[in-house]
Amino acid sequence: MNSYQSDGSTTTFTLCLDADNGTLSVAQNGNYCIIKAGLTGSYCWMVNFWGICGSEQEVEMEMGTPP
Repeated sequence: MNSYQSDGSTTTFTLCLDADNGTLSVAQNGNYCIIKAGLTGSYCWMVNFWGICGSEQEVEMEMGTPP
């Protein structure tokens, strides 16, 4: 597991659910890592993150084609 520290700029992480192959991957800056394999069934997305108290944080989710 890698740690991540922000410099305050916008950072994009990509979550890729490949329902055909049953995998969930995460990517940042073109580096992909499969975090779960063997998935089946229906899924509902949820995002949970921790940040610095009092700082503004925003999450956007959209369906798309992986980069």
